Amino acid sequence: MKRIILSLLVLVACLGLAAHSVGYDEMPVGAKVLPIGMEGTAWGDLEPGVPGGAFYFHDLGNPARWNPTTAVATSTTLYTNLFFHGMVSLNPLTVTLDPALAERWEISEDGQTIVFHLRQGLRWSDGEPFTAADVLFTFNDVIFNEDVTTGARDALRLPDDSYPVIDAPDDYTIQVTTPMPFRPILSAMGQRILPEHKLARFVHKRNPEVDPGTFDTALGLDTDPADIVGMGPYVLDRFVPDQQVVLKRNPYYYVFDAAGTQLPYYDERVALIVPSDDVALLKFINGEIDTFAPRLTDLPFLVGRGPRRGFSTIVDPDAAMYGTSWIGFNQDVGLAAGTDESKRALYRNRTFRQAFSHLLDKEAMIDSVFYGLALPQWSSLSFGSPFYAGRDVYGGPVTEQGAVIYEYDLEQAARMLDGIGIIDRDGDGWRDYENGSRVEITLTTVAGQSNAEGMSIIIVDRARQIGLDVEFSTGDATSVLVSMFTGTFDALILAFTGGNEPNSLASAFDSCGRLHFWRKSACEEPTEVDSELAELFAAGVATLDNDVAFDIYREVQRLIAEDASLLYTAYGVFRYAHYDYVGNAEMANPGGHATGHSGNAVDFIFDRRLLP
Repeated sequence: MKRIILSLLVLVACLGLAAHSVGYDEMPVGAKVLPIGMEGTAWGDLEPGVPGGAFYFHDLGNPARWNPTTAVATSTTLYTNLFFHGMVSLNPLTVTLDPALAERWEISEDGQTIVFHLRQGLRWSDGEPFTAADVLFTFNDVIFNEDVTTGARDALRLPDDSYPVIDAPDDYTIQVTTPMPFRPILSAMGQRILPEHKLARFVHKRNPEVDPGTFDTALGLDTDPADIVGMGPYVLDRFVPDQQVVLKRNPYYYVFDAAGTQLPYYDERVALIVPSDDVALLKFINGEIDTFAPRLTDLPFLVGRGPRRGFSTIVDPDAAMYGTSWIGFNQDVGLAAGTDESKRALYRNRTFRQAFSHLLDKEAMIDSVFYGLALPQWSSLSFGSPFYAGRDVYGGPVTEQGAVIYEYDLEQAARMLDGIGIIDRDGDGWRDYENGSRVEITLTTVAGQSNAEGMSIIIVDRARQIGLDVEFSTGDATSVLVSMFTGTFDALILAFTGGNEPNSLASAFDSCGRLHFWRKSACEEPTEVDSELAELFAAGVATLDNDVAFDIYREVQRLIAEDASLLYTAYGVFRYAHYDYVGNAEMANPGGHATGHSGNAVDFIFDRRLLP
């Protein structure tokens, strides 16, 4: 399978608009031009697209809202990543930053100032001009605003707890200044830029007539699609709960191909909302959706039918993997109500969490749930990151030397539980607390997530073999996330999307980070591990030397693994299936495939060559 290198190359060209465009009268001076099909470029193996048609895919459950700054779930960011762009974007394959809304940038010799030159002549999807005022609004009035609940601040917080100073010398220049070198600052500028003219009215700082928390509820699902204004390839057309989300191409999208055709090629992207992967598979086989990320159990079924049904199935064990699957216990369970003291003490006990790690039969998970096409995980950082601690050096091959491995060992798990007094006190076969009540654990995940469900069945079986009464439950995505952030869960088995920048872990492992869901109380009362991690994160962002940073973040990953606040499971290799009429899909790199779940650049290079 050929792969494209998704680097953004700006060509100086004066090309006319394609006939299907209805936005710009002529190509804006700051347009980004991709040399698709041009020999000698990274895009040379692709073919210029055929404009028109609709691209169909699926999603498990409804989005939560349309706000990219407050979003935490992929059910929302799946869409907001198509509506909004940042000044820079990350290439998921080359691990390089590419220009997006910024055309170029310069970094000072001391690394403390970055000057971004914005693309000129660009317009928001409603036709209003895009300027530096929108960037200032996004950072200074929203992200840095304590009235707004967002994890974006975590990625921008400096070691001294201050934030970068962002100003605009003119309408198309942004200057970012830090009092010290801050290595992640450039990638952090990928935060989605928001339209000041549409959203300033929801920010108390800008509009004192609204309450301070108003922005958190802005862009809800009942928002008029015309009020969701972005710079991405698509805009919202309509949303029918539990049925579909329909996106239409942004007439003012700023990216063009070398022939002057405004991207994206598809006129529409339609997400069919389905309750499970089983339903999605049926819809793919029936031709109702164009692409599908199959489970391992689906591969034999798909591979045999592909040639005669006109679709291809791709499995790439060598693709850089992003994402982590984990189990998290609620260490604040019952805290607010003054209940569950025994359970809370147990979940806060590191020995208990490590003992539970020893009952995770990852090889059984890989064999039975992933059919051998997965790898066991131990680190909080994705395999694909050059900072992954299973490497010996920054960007080197994965060796797993020095990995913190909890071998599957039920006897060891049982001994550790015995050692902390979690034993069977009444002879009924179940382990009890010191007060004689049974230890009961409910492990919850999102319904329809077949991998998590399969792993949970194995976990329940192994736990019960040593007398731990664990049961498994599911809920819809919204209810599970609500329980996660309100601290009303017992234990969760979920996943985080991954990336290359290790400072992104701060959102979860900073004691006040938005995703530090397992122990929110740590913000006021940090643990010893929290304090150690805070020092390491501060050191990691303060150096511009990636080799030095690698050593620091290797220690971060080791410390997180030993503390076992999150227990890591297994993650499958890359795979997806697509109908052959989806143009360019066979040449897309696995880090950003035809479903658009990973990265921005691929969202506009696919087209429909032959209508089925």
